[in-house]
Amino acid sequence: MDDQNNPIIAEAFAQISLPADSGANAHVPVAPNAFAAGAYVKPASGPLEDLPILRDFTAPAFSGPNDSATPINPGAFRHPEPVSAEATIADLNDQLNSAQDQLISSLVALRSGGNADLNLIAQGDAQLGTLLALKRQLSQTGPAAVAAVRAEIVACVANASTIAKQAEAAATPGAGQAMTLASASQAARTAVASFEDDFYKNKIFDPYLRFSSPEDEEKYRREEAARREEIDRALALHTPEGDLRANRLAAEQVRDAGAHGADRSPEYAPLLHHLESSGDDLAARLAPVRAATQEREAATSATPSTDAAPVDPAMADAVARFRAQAPLADPNQEGHGLSVGKPVRSADAQPLPSH
Repeated sequence: MDDQNNPIIAEAFAQISLPADSGANAHVPVAPNAFAAGAYVKPASGPLEDLPILRDFTAPAFSGPNDSATPINPGAFRHPEPVSAEATIADLNDQLNSAQDQLISSLVALRSGGNADLNLIAQGDAQLGTLLALKRQLSQTGPAAVAAVRAEIVACVANASTIAKQAEAAATPGAGQAMTLASASQAARTAVASFEDDFYKNKIFDPYLRFSSPEDEEKYRREEAARREEIDRALALHTPEGDLRANRLAAEQVRDAGAHGADRSPEYAPLLHHLESSGDDLAARLAPVRAATQEREAATSATPSTDAAPVDPAMADAVARFRAQAPLADPNQEGHGLSVGKPVRSADAQPLPSH
């Protein structure tokens, strides 16, 4: 139905009057089709909800024209009140406290379990320190600066929640050795990826390198390129052994750079420590796996093979006759039981040919 012919709307508009521009007490009637004709002019003053159309008008329900009408709430058109900086600070502090409690609980469970993942524990401890630092920073932040730290706090809380869930999963009985080995392998691989970005892409140590001669630099660059190829090949295996080899090669490259002056860089020690600690953790996880593999291989090699070639009966008979004809040593004689100057032969033995 056309709105202009709707009796409810027509009656409502017939009751509306708006303040005229000429005076506060003057009113002009508004025609039912004034909105459609574009003749509506916003009132010069007065709150919008004081208009009769918003104060008294009731609209039909959506389900049908005969249902009860629902009043329009003028307050629904108002914008919500802005959240104060103090309320935001309180909310962020609650998020930090919740993340801290969750992380502490999961780390306690992980440490007390039999499958303690040392690398994951180190990550959790570091994240816990970050949470505490942000809590101190937030307590000293004024309302005007809260927006600057909000994004950092939200990101830190999300990261803490992820580590807490990983710790809870690792602490679950039955998570076992395979899971911790996979975690250590990924940590070593991540350390190598960070090394490649810093060392090869960003070249953070190049300003510190010193060489005794052009030949010395050429040798260094040649070994550097060879190690990089070996690292890429090891990572391409996508195995814990490959990740460990790539990690060890990366640490070797960092130490080589340190021998040529890179150890003067403030980033040298942290990068080398990251590689060595993650590599040592992976090596510790791999040790029992390698031992079990060696035991299986030893047991397999000790088992007689069922595929051995059958023994020739004629050869077996010849060996038996040879053993029967062999001279027996006399333990009472010298020379390992043989009589000196008197060769001992069996009755069937042939005499030695004369020269």
